[in-house]
Amino acid sequence: MLKKILLEDWMRKLAAIIFALLIYWSVHLQLQEEETFRNVTVVIKSKDNKFCVLGTQSLTTTINVRGAKRNLSNIVNNKIPIIHYIQNPSSGSYIAKIRAHDVELPSGVSVQNIEPSTFTVEVDQLTQKKVKISLDRSPEADGYTLENYRLSPDEITVYGPQSVLDNIIEIFTERVSLKNIANPSWEQEVNLIKKPDVSYSTDSIKVQITMRPNLDSQKFDQIPIKIMSAAGKRSVVLSVKFVDVTVLGSPESLRFLDKSFIDAYVDIDDLKGENELDVVVKIKKNEGKFKRVLISPKKIRVKIKTD
Repeated sequence: MLKKILLEDWMRKLAAIIFALLIYWSVHLQLQEEETFRNVTVVIKSKDNKFCVLGTQSLTTTINVRGAKRNLSNIVNNKIPIIHYIQNPSSGSYIAKIRAHDVELPSGVSVQNIEPSTFTVEVDQLTQKKVKISLDRSPEADGYTLENYRLSPDEITVYGPQSVLDNIIEIFTERVSLKNIANPSWEQEVNLIKKPDVSYSTDSIKVQITMRPNLDSQKFDQIPIKIMSAAGKRSVVLSVKFVDVTVLGSPESLRFLDKSFIDAYVDIDDLKGENELDVVVKIKKNEGKFKRVLISPKKIRVKIKTD
């Protein structure tokens, strides 16, 4: 009799528990909500770090999720991580199918739908190669010419997908404005122009630039050769009595230069007999402003007579 009562009580208890669970799930489902998130970023990666996935920067999808309102409130500004890993990558096209397990959601929230869920991407092998650096520069300022420049280093190692590296022949620096460089010597650290999908062994290099002012020339013919001697007047015969002098300098320095400012001479101190001497030219005004003086002829024969 007691056994019968206990059995009957157990059956009623079990039925009550099942009924309570049904009510709970019914209420729970009624309290859950669905929400749609658009423009959710999709990330597709290679599981093997010797490969990479190209063209994934702009992949987005729309995802529909279901969960309690308080759980859904934990999703802020469509920040739902979706990461799909390619398990056995090889170079070429790959069709990625985004599934629920690729989506990271708060506890109590489940994926209902993903659209689109299929993306075609390109997989490529990662490699590296040496690439030459080229200087990107603007024209020089008026009156100046780029004499030479040096890049240090003049080549770098570039890392990235094989298909991308195959098309990289050179890497340019950021533009250097030569119009702003008037000093003979200029040195500065200059950044390199970044290319997509690759990285560099260094992001900047040292650039050394040598500038020179543009030179004009002015020729003065028939400059008489003077004889310089501390011993006083001596009997001297010159193979050439006049030289032509060409002065190189900036247009400004040559503007007021004339023949009267130029002396040409040979120094015969302590000399006897016949000698070959250099002709020396002295400019008596603003000599330091002239870059170069050309003399023709440069050497002459000098015969010193002795009594």
